[in-house]
Amino acid sequence: MRHVLSAICLVLAGLLAAASTAGQQVDQLLREPEPIREIAGQLPADEAFADAVSERIADDAAEQLPAGISGLVGSGLENLVSSAVSDLLEDEDARAAWEESLQSTRADYADQLEAIFHDGAAGEAGELAVSLDLTPVAQVLVGRIPMVGEETAEQLAPEIVVDVDPVSDSGADAYGVATLAQASSHWSVAAIAAGVLAVLGLLAGRGRGRWMNLALGGLAAAGVGLVVALGPASPDPPATAGASPASAAVVEHVADEFAAWAQPTWWLFLAGAGVVVVGGLVGLLAARGQRGVDGDRSGPRGEGPAVHHPDHSAVSQV
Repeated sequence: MRHVLSAICLVLAGLLAAASTAGQQVDQLLREPEPIREIAGQLPADEAFADAVSERIADDAAEQLPAGISGLVGSGLENLVSSAVSDLLEDEDARAAWEESLQSTRADYADQLEAIFHDGAAGEAGELAVSLDLTPVAQVLVGRIPMVGEETAEQLAPEIVVDVDPVSDSGADAYGVATLAQASSHWSVAAIAAGVLAVLGLLAGRGRGRWMNLALGGLAAAGVGLVVALGPASPDPPATAGASPASAAVVEHVADEFAAWAQPTWWLFLAGAGVVVVGGLVGLLAARGQRGVDGDRSGPRGEGPAVHHPDHSAVSQV
């Protein structure tokens, strides 16, 4: 019974360790500024994204600019905006606007998932789509147009929102995703539970069974970690048929950068799980060797060590 209890505790510890690692990454994506900055911060440098956004801003701005200015700028408007987008990360004001767009998108999506969790999913297509609001960036770029200036840029700049649906073809359940997103904020509870179960499993185990169960728990953690590392942590860009050029560029760029951000954590997790497995196997071999030594010290049929008594027959014959 103790052997079974030890095995259950250690396997659950391995699974909870993997769950806490995944939860921590989701929590960072939704509630901390650095991950999204690392994943999408260099997006304006992507040529496909810059061209798509430039065309969109130029077209919308041309419709709102006064006729005199629009005619004066003419066909060079898109080239002007394209150059501004390409140099977005080199301009302090534009870089601040891009950061505002990223962080507001992150916060809005966290609120969007929380609303689905509390109110329920509507079952509509695109319910999990991410809306990247580029309006602050458009305001800065329109302000760079000659004869416009920064004062009127806020009135003339178009509202640009790029909708990106990362799970459009996966058939993901919106409420399930929202539930996992809310549960991710409690990843530390899973980590603590994993530690407690690991200690209980080691204390409950005895002899070789303890180390065998430890290796089993490490294998369980490694199995889940490998699945996540090669699956969710390394996503293939979803099909972008029918999506806008800007949306397609965002999906491809973010998929690559997300893998570069997420995978190292899981490779480290796999390395840690491998250490646990090796530790269990070493302990198993050591316990087996100790049992063999104890067996050699015992007499036949476990009757204890053999004792040699001196032969007194010679004395008795004297």
